Amino acid sequence: MKKTSASALGYAIGFLLLIALICTGVLAITSVNKRLEHFYLTKEHLIFDNVVALQRGANMQGTTSTLVHHSGDTSTLVRKKWGVFEVISAKTFHRHLVVESSALIGRTSNAQLPVLYIPENNQALKLAGDALVEGKVAISERGVDRAYLAGRSFSRNTLIAGEIETSDRFLPPLGTTFETLQPEQLVQGSSALQDLPQDSSFSFYQQTALYSQIDPIVLSGKLSGNLIVQSFSKITITKESDLQHLILIAPIIEFEKETKATVQAIASKEISCAPDVTLGYPSVCALLETAPERDGVMHHIAIGENSKVLGGILLHSKQPDFRKPVHLLLDIASVIGGMVYNVGATEIKGSILGHCYTNSLVLRYGGGENTNHLLDCTLSSTQLPKDFIFPSWLKNGNDGKQTILCRL
Repeated sequence: MKKTSASALGYAIGFLLLIALICTGVLAITSVNKRLEHFYLTKEHLIFDNVVALQRGANMQGTTSTLVHHSGDTSTLVRKKWGVFEVISAKTFHRHLVVESSALIGRTSNAQLPVLYIPENNQALKLAGDALVEGKVAISERGVDRAYLAGRSFSRNTLIAGEIETSDRFLPPLGTTFETLQPEQLVQGSSALQDLPQDSSFSFYQQTALYSQIDPIVLSGKLSGNLIVQSFSKITITKESDLQHLILIAPIIEFEKETKATVQAIASKEISCAPDVTLGYPSVCALLETAPERDGVMHHIAIGENSKVLGGILLHSKQPDFRKPVHLLLDIASVIGGMVYNVGATEIKGSILGHCYTNSLVLRYGGGENTNHLLDCTLSSTQLPKDFIFPSWLKNGNDGKQTILCRL
């Protein structure tokens, strides 16, 4: 009988143990991979259901709702005003997993809106230089003429690249929400902050945070989300700042040169953008004049040279003074993409891509002021993306589909 040495038996047992460990490891890895695959698949479905909830919330009635998905996931929806827009927040649950997201909502453009609307003022619209007007216009029954200004005559073959119709005596009315919009309404129900953090994000699913003080405020940090910053004197935004989707409220708001931000700036006296400022989509500059300045200073929004505002601009007055109307200035090479509504005077040296409703046009040149003149500027309702969402300033005319404007 052949005998096996004890050492060989030990090697065999060790080898078998090694094989067992390897097999156990392979089974464990397979099990973990299966669980990870299931987890990420569940998370993927959860994210998808959350997106579906946001889309559903864009058209829901009321301020809160609950949605049960085919997968069994549940979403709770909260809808509220956020400045001149509305925001929808969705929180979707699958057992212990939660996905939360928010989005601004608005309406797609109505193709019938004019690129330029000026109430009947018994004056012809006069074009000089390389002025380009693309789209339907609503102007005085006197129509449009060529003009000679700044040593230049009109250089194009066609005066208006679109339909011309006669306007009414007044601007189309604003929607009730915007006609009565006041900063006090925006801060109602907010939670006050004692100090302003430099680098923070605020969830739209939570109560709105408010940082307010009497003295001027200088913003230079990174802030985003559900936050209102209010000063009762002045807010200055520096180019070192990184602001996303905030609301800024002050009598005077100033964006320093080369600043980049996405905000809603709401002032009662002045908003100024220095050269090379970019207010990304969707941003809004709103001048809400409560009363004309007694010292004769004209309340205004000034968009500096080579600056951009993508979203909308609103100038409204509760007590308009026709001798000192609110004023919008677009300097050379500046661009506004979106909706402009101005109960005062608009001076265009740059471009408006979208729709411009203004009580009058002015152009200052050589020490004089020319009314109803356009020189070397561009107004076009055809150059924006088709899915660009506009602020719903107008009471009638914003008949486009309500949809997601941007994810927050």
